[in-house]
Amino acid sequence: MNLREVREVKRRYPKHAVIVSLMVETEDDWREIIQRSIDAGADGLELNFGCPHGMCERGMGSASDRSPRS
Repeated sequence: MNLREVREVKRRYPKHAVIVSLMVETEDDWREIIQRSIDAGADGLELNFGCPHGMCERGMGSASDRSPRS
């Protein structure tokens, strides 16, 4: 994720909503990236737990709906 771009877009267009889509692997990573996104100026977050094209080789994305742990 490019947090510099989030900051820049929010600076240039302060009256517009900036929505950030996130996908990470661990609970700690989720906590960190959520906070960093908010700190960068994100107005909304899409928590991407099962995007079919996102990192299935790492057990995420489409792989998450195939796991009994889900």
